[in-house]
Amino acid sequence: MNNDRFDNIDDEVKQLVLDFERTVLRGESQFFDADELEMIMDYYLETNDIGVLSRAVDYAESLYPAHSGIKLRKAHLLISQERYEPALSLLLRLRDVEPENGDIAYSLGVCYGAMGESEKAVAQYKIAARDGWELGRIYANIAEELYRQGKPDESVAYFEQSLDADPDDMSVLYSLFDYAQAGGQVPEAARYLEHFVERHPYCKEAWHCLGCAYRDLQQWDQAFEAYEYALAIDSRFFSAYIDLSVCYEQAGRVGEAATALVQSLDCADSRSDVYVRLASLFGRNGNLDMCLVYARKAVDNDPDSALAHATLSVCLAELGELAEGRAEAELALRLEGANPDVLAAAAHVYECVGDIDTAEECYTQLLATDCAEHHHLSYALFLSNRAQWNDLMFYCQQMLEIYPDNVYFRTYLAAAFFNTGRYNRARRLLPDVDPTLMLELCPTITDNSIFMQQIFSKP
Repeated sequence: MNNDRFDNIDDEVKQLVLDFERTVLRGESQFFDADELEMIMDYYLETNDIGVLSRAVDYAESLYPAHSGIKLRKAHLLISQERYEPALSLLLRLRDVEPENGDIAYSLGVCYGAMGESEKAVAQYKIAARDGWELGRIYANIAEELYRQGKPDESVAYFEQSLDADPDDMSVLYSLFDYAQAGGQVPEAARYLEHFVERHPYCKEAWHCLGCAYRDLQQWDQAFEAYEYALAIDSRFFSAYIDLSVCYEQAGRVGEAATALVQSLDCADSRSDVYVRLASLFGRNGNLDMCLVYARKAVDNDPDSALAHATLSVCLAELGELAEGRAEAELALRLEGANPDVLAAAAHVYECVGDIDTAEECYTQLLATDCAEHHHLSYALFLSNRAQWNDLMFYCQQMLEIYPDNVYFRTYLAAAFFNTGRYNRARRLLPDVDPTLMLELCPTITDNSIFMQQIFSKP
């Protein structure tokens, strides 16, 4: 048995598990009372070893068939196996016997949440919270369910309560920011994080999240300062370097963005991935010479990196080295043909060399395996480059159902309407378009003063 799996596990639990495995898995004889079996099953739940957990539950039930704690852990097993209906039935029977049992209420919350019954999940979690135990985890679960109900403000408030109850749970700290960002609650999250770092000034993760919040609010100086605090606490904090670089780029300070990435090299798990980031940074900002330098560094550092070859392929194609760019794209596809970023790069390169059918095939495979917004935008650009206005129109209408606030899909749709003579439908989308992109897609629109006035007017 591999003893590494017992890292941070109590010695008593470790010994019980080893004794159990000798008894059940190897056929030796030893007695376990119900409490000991609960500890053993909890270990397998924590380590997500469902196969051995199932055997432990069967063994425990054979010895103590009426024990409620063992039945509760059987319900956990059923939930882990996604057998929600039998788990729910068992939990409801247990609740009938012990209606105020917080553990049963918590398990019901987990089960209802997995079944998509969010309101029932929240109700059960609130019952579980009455015990005053594990409030951090319970409030975090409530926060997630409230977000699913379309209540981002209440969700963020519960994440805050979770952190107040357990300020050491960094997964909740990051969830607070992620859910706040997705739900449009970044200002509220920033205010909470400001107070959090006052109470916990040496929490690098909190400074990191605060930097990201300030970045989203375009409060650049505060963002830079927060990231630097995180890095002062831990100079090998890789994620902080990456987000600092993103922040500098968004603020238009490309040189400093590159510097932050270079500084991250000493603590990166993969130097090649950092070189890819540097190449992409320079490529996005029009410096193809530096893009090429770092793309080649990425390939030299890890010749088996599909992403490195894909990045190099795009750079070469943009520089007009079409044959070499295509060869690099094909190599990247051979190395990792299911990688969405590799497929996106290959599609772009094939478009550059004029192999439109293969580019379309790459996009078809890409969009079937990855629903990232930027990949959908790349395909919209591909359709517009081909002047496939009817296809673009249909596609953007679909995308706006998913991303209703995306100004670029709205612009592509307006351009598709304009270029097919549907002027009234195009006009309804103005002025909420990107003016620069609209003019690129519809060069003749400059001849129409009414359209020009609407495009550049402010609501």
